Amino acid sequence: INAEYMGKVYSKITMGCGGGKEEGSKNKNAIEYEMSETKIPELDDFCGKASKILEAMEHIRAGLGDTVEDIYEIVDADWLPQYKLVEAIKVFIWSVSANKEGKISNARPQILSETPYITLDTSGCRVEVDKINQNLTEYIKALVEGPGKLAEAGKALYEIVEQAKSLNIKDSIQNAPCGPMDKLKAAGKFAGNLNKMKNGLMKLKEVTSILTAAVADLKALIPQLKDVVKDADKIGKKAFDAGHLLPAQIMAFYHPGPRRTKKEYKKVKKAKEEKAKKEKEKKEKEKNKKDKKGKGGKEEESKEDNDCLLYTSDAADDLLCVDLGGRRIIKKKK
Repeated sequence: INAEYMGKVYSKITMGCGGGKEEGSKNKNAIEYEMSETKIPELDDFCGKASKILEAMEHIRAGLGDTVEDIYEIVDADWLPQYKLVEAIKVFIWSVSANKEGKISNARPQILSETPYITLDTSGCRVEVDKINQNLTEYIKALVEGPGKLAEAGKALYEIVEQAKSLNIKDSIQNAPCGPMDKLKAAGKFAGNLNKMKNGLMKLKEVTSILTAAVADLKALIPQLKDVVKDADKIGKKAFDAGHLLPAQIMAFYHPGPRRTKKEYKKVKKAKEEKAKKEKEKKEKEKNKKDKKGKGGKEEESKEDNDCLLYTSDAADDLLCVDLGGRRIIKKKK
């Protein structure tokens, strides 16, 4: 309901002002929280409060979502048809053992009953191994702090929606001590801010789902940690002797599976590469379009298509200059 309400406000304010078209975030899953300044105090105060709520939500989303995606990428989890965090953590622990000469004891492992649940010394390990360790630490921190922060965000969200109901946007803009063009710009910026709020509120359910899934993953992981660490050297020593120190190598050569065949793995990789290529081309196309408009390309385009269409009853007099609709096309002389 709150997202729908914001959407209605957004629709009203954007009509006729051309606002609300904001450049997308680099991460398509990210919640945009940085607001454009309108220089109208009551509107900027409102947007500032919303920004803090969305920022808190984004930190939770990134801590639970982006960190896991990074871990999956580092361990090259595409080898597994179905994978969860526990499988990636196994590969991480095996990798630590391999980087410590096949002896997990050199990493001084500690299994704890509370956060961070496991500690490993990854100093001297390959940078990819250390990166997983950092992501795992951020993930567990976000998981522990997430419920409390979401509750705070929910409370603040209720307050800001109540404030929005009493906010007279039209009067705030019209009574602002600035010129017509500055008022128009302020309306456009505020519309863009409302769009970010609306999108952020729509993602609240998604953040809650991510948190719920993360709790389930952690519950599955904790009981297995002790045994995984205990048996880490069985794979770690083999990998060390073979010179396989990267998590992706250990996933490819030592994970017991079930796993994809090389043919299936290559097919998945190819599909991902093609998808990434299309997304990159789309972004470049949008960027070029914006750059062209910024350099006056819109005016040049309109000049090229500036044909005068003359409707006439004697269209048949000059067939070469008439289209199938019976219109005489006269090119303007430049």
